[in-house]
Amino acid sequence: MGGVINNRCYGKFKDAVKAARNEDTVHFGGDVIVKEPVYFGSNVKFQGEMCAGNRASLIAKFDSKKQAMLQATKSGQIVEFRDLDFTSQGINKAAAFHAGGEESDAGTQTIDAKFYNVHIHDMQSEALGVGIRVGNVLNLLIDADCKFQNLVQSSSEPDRFAGGSAVAVIYLPESSKMSISGMFIDNKSFYPGLGSNHAGGGAIYLDYLAGTVNIDAEFTGNESNEGGALKIQGVLGSTKISGLFKGNKGVDSGNGSRGGAIRVNKIFGTGVLEMDAHCMKNTTPGRGGVIASNVHNTGGKMTIKGLFQDNAAGTDGGVWSMWSTGTEFTAETIFEANSIINDNLAINDMRSSLYDVRDSMRHTRMSDRNWKIDQTVIVL
Repeated sequence: MGGVINNRCYGKFKDAVKAARNEDTVHFGGDVIVKEPVYFGSNVKFQGEMCAGNRASLIAKFDSKKQAMLQATKSGQIVEFRDLDFTSQGINKAAAFHAGGEESDAGTQTIDAKFYNVHIHDMQSEALGVGIRVGNVLNLLIDADCKFQNLVQSSSEPDRFAGGSAVAVIYLPESSKMSISGMFIDNKSFYPGLGSNHAGGGAIYLDYLAGTVNIDAEFTGNESNEGGALKIQGVLGSTKISGLFKGNKGVDSGNGSRGGAIRVNKIFGTGVLEMDAHCMKNTTPGRGGVIASNVHNTGGKMTIKGLFQDNAAGTDGGVWSMWSTGTEFTAETIFEANSIINDNLAINDMRSSLYDVRDSMRHTRMSDRNWKIDQTVIVL
């Protein structure tokens, strides 16, 4: 059975989706083979149903470098997914869900998308966002029961840098909200060969964030060149990051590596980045064992607290590294009291095992051996 809408059965899943009208729910169960991308423009809910104890699963059988199984087509769409899996049949290339946008181009399509208890696993694609890609977010919700595992985003196309094998978002407007929870396990993003060897965000890539962002998730074993788990291009609004970052890796494929777990290019003067997370055993052969950043504009603020243990940078900044030869660091970064920070490594310079800041005017650093749990350290 392909799908059910209002007690009407459809032999093919794509026929059910195309027949769906606004506010309809497409129910399906078992393993549903998707032989080609399905385009739809209605406000639809997708509800997976258990069959003999097995979850409903959409399985991509087609082979496409950049297309997804489900592709939303209209601006302002509202879509919802509950209790279902996305996966591929074999080594074929296919993504799960796309709603506009490409690298550095959000496009004009907007969407409100919610994911509840959705598992996306064992897929590969050259597309930005093997799991989920959205160009312009009205609202995006990924709940704590979602899981993204063994997703690989890779291409040898030149001049590509955005990763995000699990989730990719190009633009979050000022009035919009995004909440990401769940588990992100063993996801990878790379551009090998003739590619840039400079991919960012092994699990999640977020381009420009003017709205409100809350990330509270578990990231384990994800890999990319910049930000083994997460890459953010620009923070213009309020972004909060919490949860667990463990064993994520920044990998040097030939053009360096920055940020074992998180990479942030720029915090604008209006931007606030708050991090309250448990970060353990994240590594990079470059700078920033946990987080690496570049430009911090005047007025921008970054707050770091939580548990930071056994993270390692091959060069500088065992926990955090900021580097920019073209700008002066005039913002504020705070390491808050009551954080547990120990046994982090900056192999090139252990005097920077907590942080290393290099800009056009100065170089400052601090060892985590000098950290005292009852103190607050403000880097200006």
